[in-house]
Amino acid sequence: MQLRAKNVRASVSSTDGERLWLSRVRPRNDAAQLDGWERDLAPSTKLDFALWRHWITAREHAALFVAEIWSHAPQLRALGQRATLHPVTLVCGCTEPSRCRCNLVVELVARLCKPRSAMTAAR
Repeated sequence: MQLRAKNVRASVSSTDGERLWLSRVRPRNDAAQLDGWERDLAPSTKLDFALWRHWITAREHAALFVAEIWSHAPQLRALGQRATLHPVTLVCGCTEPSRCRCNLVVELVARLCKPRSAMTAAR
């Protein structure tokens, strides 16, 4: 599976493949460099606002985001299937790569699309 995360300010490369914006709000400047918009796979505005106001920690935000996005499992599986056919890069405006929502989505997609035999062997 060729699914990766990238910041919108990072340079566009030929290995990016399909570039998908992962946010609730439409990008302002770099929309021409994007191929699509995955609005449903982004955290809710309430959740982002709570993090921005420091009402919750980054760890709480990540846990709540995973709980939110779990209802979109069919979309995550479809994204994983697209990433097996061609490279897909999730793009967002996160400033810290360690707390990037795209990285969480990449991890979730990898877990959902893991072959059944690998899942039973891991137990």
